[in-house]
Amino acid sequence: MKKGSFLINLSRGGIVDRAALENAWRQDRLPGRGSTCTGEPVDPNDPIFRYNVFTTPHIGGSTDVSITGIVQVVADNIRRVEDNKEPLYAK
Repeated sequence: MKKGSFLINLSRGGIVDRAALENAWRQDRLPGRGSTCTGEPVDPNDPIFRYNVFTTPHIGGSTDVSITGIVQVVADNIRRVEDNKEPLYAK
């Protein structure tokens, strides 16, 4: 990544190579990171929190907006199956 970039991981926290991430911080190449937790419960004494890190538990993505969207897709898919159509996002 370009020096000064921020890593925003919208997937699982564990997919990021932690050793490489910490190395980038030590070299002052990566000023910050936003991510889901790599494991729960989170250890507040984890050395990763010495750096500029914003992290959320996996439940952090469950908002009123996201739940409304999920419910809408489920309802749409029920109607699609009733009409003998393939459900959305089935593949």
